[in-house]
Amino acid sequence: MEHDIVVGIDVAKLKFDAAVWLGETKYKTKVFANTPKGFELLSAWLQPYQGAHLCMEATGSYFVALATF
Repeated sequence: MEHDIVVGIDVAKLKFDAAVWLGETKYKTKVFANTPKGFELLSAWLQPYQGAHLCMEATGSYFVALATF
């Protein structure tokens, strides 16, 4: 049975952390700047995981720019 790939994103004022859950106990993480350049880098980093489900922390307003990207 194939598992869906899930990406969790924790957003802060200056950065955000992304974690790709690959199943079982396997995951991959990376930290990006909370800037348009960081959004582009996240997009490129996620290319191998097309169709992944993304879940983002929505506390405060720091997530808005990334969410609208």
